[in-house]
Amino acid sequence: MRTCSRTVAVPLCLILAGTLLSLDRFGIIAVNHIWNLWPVILIATGMEKLYVWTITDRK
Repeated sequence: MRTCSRTVAVPLCLILAGTLLSLDRFGIIAVNHIWNLWPVILIATGMEKLYVWTITDRK
């Protein structure tokens, strides 16, 4: 059985965003510094797409 990565990715992104905003609100981290890491999100997304492409059945 194959699960769609988009069905998992969207809720995980929302959970991550909510966690980051909560930690910022409590003064544990500063979110404005984390937004400087946005290229890492692009790299991770590309790697995930490449991984899904390699494991899918290409008949």
